[in-house]
Amino acid sequence: MSTVGSSTIKAITIWQPYASLIMIGAKRFETRSWPTSYRGSLVIHAAKRWDEDRALDCLVIKRIMQDSDFDESKLTESQWRLSRLPFSDTLGRALGVVDLVNCRQMDCSGSELENQLGSFGPGRYGWECENPRCFEQPIYHTGKQGLWVPDVHLQRSVANLLSES
Repeated sequence: MSTVGSSTIKAITIWQPYASLIMIGAKRFETRSWPTSYRGSLVIHAAKRWDEDRALDCLVIKRIMQDSDFDESKLTESQWRLSRLPFSDTLGRALGVVDLVNCRQMDCSGSELENQLGSFGPGRYGWECENPRCFEQPIYHTGKQGLWVPDVHLQRSVANLLSES
C-alpha cells in the first residue's frame, strides 16, 4: 500500500488549465459529478490529452484571470514558476499536492471568480482544496480516471514535498 505518514495518498487527473489553477490557488473547488469521502493529501495531475476544447478553455480562463482581482504577488516561488510554464510542459504530469478538506453538493461557491472557473449546479460536488504545494518541476506520470494511488516514485516525491512544507 502506498502511504505517506499513516494515510494512503490519492491522486486525481484534471484537465488543463484547471489543474494549474488549483495549484496556484486561484481555483479552490474541483467540481465533479460524484462525491468522495476521501480527505487528506491529494496529488493534482494534469491530463495528457490536449484538444481544441482545452485550447478554448485556456483562452477563456486567461481572459477571466486578467479581469479578476487574483493577486499573483501572493504566489510562492514554485507556484509562480508553474504559472509561467506553457501547458505543453505540464500535460501528463503531477503538478503538486493539495489538502482535500471537504466535499459537498454545491449550487455555487460564493466567489465570483470561483463560479467562473468551475462547473457548479445541481448534482455537482465541490471538492474543497487547500494549501497547494507545487513540485519544483512537474513530474511525468500516467494519469487515470477517478481517484488513484500514485506509484512509489511519485509517492517519494510527495513525501519529500510534504516534509519541506
